[in-house]
Amino acid sequence: MNFSHHAYGIFGEDAGLRADEILKEFARTKNMPAEMLSAANPDFHRMKFERLAVDDSRSLRGIHDTMPFSAQVPRIFVIELHEATREAQNALLKILEEPRPDNYFFIVAPSAEVFLPTVLSRLEVISPDDTNRNSLSRTKKPKSSDKTGAADFLKMPLAEKIAFVDELAAQISDEKAEKHEAVAFLNSLEKELYASAAVSVSGSAVRVLPAAKFEAIARARDYVNDRAPSVKMLLEYVALSL
Repeated sequence: MNFSHHAYGIFGEDAGLRADEILKEFARTKNMPAEMLSAANPDFHRMKFERLAVDDSRSLRGIHDTMPFSAQVPRIFVIELHEATREAQNALLKILEEPRPDNYFFIVAPSAEVFLPTVLSRLEVISPDDTNRNSLSRTKKPKSSDKTGAADFLKMPLAEKIAFVDELAAQISDEKAEKHEAVAFLNSLEKELYASAAVSVSGSAVRVLPAAKFEAIARARDYVNDRAPSVKMLLEYVALSL
């Protein structure tokens, strides 16, 4: 990994753990002392957001537009988030499109589905396989999709599906679960639908994709990241569509 790009995406349930190791590899590649990856370095900015808002992106841009404290080492922005509004992503996109020299961005999130395609197009995604190829250690954690039982959900009668998603929405509303778990659940449904879409036609396996169901999941996932969405209504919409 030579870190020749200026912006990187680190996605997955273990993204935070992988980010720490990737940053260490970045420092080694750039001949930076380890202490440069801490608050002791005024050009190292690590920010965590449950929901990235447009004011957060504007504050980030304000820092980016100033001169760095040192011209000897890169300036690093690590942005960890679970979700982001459209406005925030469009403001962030302006920074990613025209970055200052030697400014590097590491965007860390539980899923790439959080982001608009325009933002993703500006990121070089560091996958778990890339991490392994560079001998970066990481700890395996259970995925949210392991807990949601997507295959079982798809087999449920409609009434049970509604009860299931209402319970998940209630947990998010009561802050017993985070909203990104709804996104992870939708992702797991999408993957299960795709995996189960193979049918036999004249002795050959053919994948027939239920377009309307995929569109319902994609639409709900998109609106979940809007400002103050009704998670309950969105998940019920998906349950009814499946």
